[in-house]
Amino acid sequence: MIKDYRKTCWILLIAFFIQQTLRQMSCSTQMIRNYDVINSKISHGTSKTAKWIVTQSENCNPTSTKVAIGRLWSEYEKLRKNKSKTDGSRKFTEFLETEFAPPTLSKTVKSKLPEVTCLINSSGDATSTAISISNSLFMENQNLNQEKFTLKSELSETISNLKTLNIKSENISRKNRVLQENLVSSNKTVKRTKRREDYWKTKCTKLETTTDTTKEDYQQLIYELQADNDQQRTTITELQTALKEKDDQIAYLIEQLQEGGETRVIHLFDKKEKAFTPELHLCVYSLLEHNVPSTQIGPTIEACLKLAGKEPDRLPSPSTVANMNIQRLCLVKKQLEDELPEKINTTLHTDETSKVGIKYGGFSVRDEEDACENIVDFMTGTFPSLTGVAFHDDKIFESLTKESTYDTDVEIILRVLLPSIRKVVLHVYKDHLPNGRYESFTEELSQATKSVDKHNSYSERLFAYMDQILKSKPNISTLAIEAYTLFLMNKTSTWIMRNSENTEVLISEASKSVIDERELFSRRKAEIQRQREERQEEEFQKRAEKRRKKRMQLEKQSDDIVNYGLWKSPRECKLKLKELNRTSDKCNALKAQLRYRKNVLKQTDLDKKLYSFSKIGSNGKRHPLTHMELMSNLLKVLKSV
Repeated sequence: MIKDYRKTCWILLIAFFIQQTLRQMSCSTQMIRNYDVINSKISHGTSKTAKWIVTQSENCNPTSTKVAIGRLWSEYEKLRKNKSKTDGSRKFTEFLETEFAPPTLSKTVKSKLPEVTCLINSSGDATSTAISISNSLFMENQNLNQEKFTLKSELSETISNLKTLNIKSENISRKNRVLQENLVSSNKTVKRTKRREDYWKTKCTKLETTTDTTKEDYQQLIYELQADNDQQRTTITELQTALKEKDDQIAYLIEQLQEGGETRVIHLFDKKEKAFTPELHLCVYSLLEHNVPSTQIGPTIEACLKLAGKEPDRLPSPSTVANMNIQRLCLVKKQLEDELPEKINTTLHTDETSKVGIKYGGFSVRDEEDACENIVDFMTGTFPSLTGVAFHDDKIFESLTKESTYDTDVEIILRVLLPSIRKVVLHVYKDHLPNGRYESFTEELSQATKSVDKHNSYSERLFAYMDQILKSKPNISTLAIEAYTLFLMNKTSTWIMRNSENTEVLISEASKSVIDERELFSRRKAEIQRQREERQEEEFQKRAEKRRKKRMQLEKQSDDIVNYGLWKSPRECKLKLKELNRTSDKCNALKAQLRYRKNVLKQTDLDKKLYSFSKIGSNGKRHPLTHMELMSNLLKVLKSV
C-alpha cells in the first residue's frame, strides 16, 4: 500500500513538472517581427538566424525554421520590388511589422506522450489518474496555444486597421488644411471686394455732391459735338468712296486671275537681262548647300512651286547650276576680300590629304576671335588636351609608381619606348626646349601667336566634308569641290543675307567672274601638272645618276678583285698578303676583298662591323683599322662562308 502511494506521488510530481514545462514553453515565446528576422538574415545568414529563433522559441524545429525563413525572404524581395507601386510602401511596412510565426513542435510532443502514458500504466490503477491529468493538461496547453494564435491574428488585424485609420486620418487632416487655405483665400477676396465697394460708394457720393453745370455750358458743348459730328460724316463719305474704288480694283484683278487659269506663272527668268533672277540664284545656292545634286535642282524647284500652286516660266539646266556653283566660289572670294583686311593678328594654317589618288591642300586663316572660340570649346571639353593635368599627388600617379608584379616587363618596354620618344621630342619640340628659340616666351610673341590653333581639328573637319562630297558625287571636279567647301565653311550665305541691299550686284559680278574663275583654275591645274612632271623628271635623273655611280663603283671593285684575285680561304689570304710588301698595299687588298663580298656577293648576313674600315677610339674620334685588324675581319668572313 505504501509502495503504491509512493508511486502515485512520483507520478503526480512528474505530471506537475510536465505541466510547468508546457506552460513555460507556451509563455516563454517572445514576439519576433519579420523585420528582426530579415535584419538577422542579412547580418548573420540563414543558419544563425534559425538558431537564434530556436533559442527565442523553444518549441521550434530548426529545419522547418530555415524553410520558413526562405519563404519569408522571398516574400520580402517581392514586396521590396513592388514598393514604388500603389499601396506598395504600406504593404511593405505592414509586412515588416507583422510577427514572425515559427513552426512548432506540437507533433513531437504528442508523439512523446504515449511513452509517458505507457510508463504510467505500468503502475496500476493509481497511475490512470495521473495519465488523465497529464492528458487534460496537454489538452489545456493546446487550447491555450490556439487561443494565443487567435489573439495574435486578432492583434495583427487590429494593427492593420489602426494603420488604415491613421492613413485616413492623415488624408482628412490634409483635406482640412486645403479647406483652411481656401477659407483664408476666400476671406481675402471678400475683403478686397468690400474695399472695392467702399471705393465706388465714395465715388458715387462725390459725383452726387458735384454741382450741376450751367445751361450755357451745356449749349456750348452741344454745338461743339454737332460740328465734330458733321466733320466725321464728311470723312466717312470720303472713305466710303475710296473703299468702293478699291473694291472695283479687287474685282478687276480677280477677273484677270480667273481668266489666267488656276495655276499662276512665277517669273524666274529676266528676259530683258537674259539671266535668272537673284531670288533663283539664292534658292540654288541654298539647295547646293544642302547637298541637292545639280541634276535635280530644276525638278526640286518645280515640285516646290507646284506645292504652292505655281508654275515656273523657266528652270535652270544642270550646266547652269554648275556655273552657279562656281559663282558661289566667286562670292566666297569677295567675302574674303571684304572681311580679311579687317582682321588683326591672323595666322595661315595649311594641311593636305590624299583622296582617290589625288592630293588636296587645305588653307585656313584664323584670328584672335576664332582662337577665343576654340578656347571656349576647349573649356567645354570639345577639344581635350593634356595641359594643366596634375601628375603628382593623385591616385593615378600613386598607382603608376607603386610596386607591381609587372615591373620587369614594363621596364623592358620603357627601355625600348623612351629613347624613341626622346628623339621625337628633341626633333619636334627643339625650339621649346632649353637653348631653343622659344625657351623664353616674350609677351610680344604671345600676342603674335594668339590666333595659332592648338590642333588640326578644323582642317580635318574640312577634309571630312570633302570626303563626303567625293563619296556622294564621284565625278565632281576639283573646282566644284572647292566651291562646295568654301561656301559652307565660310558661312557665305549668312554674309549675303547681311548684305541684302547689294545682293543683286554681288550675284551679277559673280556671274561675270565664272569664266575667269574657270580659266584661272585651268592655268593653276596646268602649272601644278607641269611642276609635278618636272619633279618626276628630276627624281628620275637622280635615280639614274645614282644607279650609274653604283654601277661604276661595282666595276671598280670588280677591277680590284681582278687585280688581287678573289681569296676563298684563310690560307690563300695569308699567302697573298705575304706577296705584298707595303702595308698600304695590304690594307687596299683587304678592303677590296671585304667590299667585293659585301656589295657584289651580298654576304651581308654577318656582323656589319666586320665590313667597317674604321673604329671609334678611346678619345671619341674615329680611326682607320690596321691591316692586322682588317685581316682578322676578313678571316672571320671567310670562315663563316
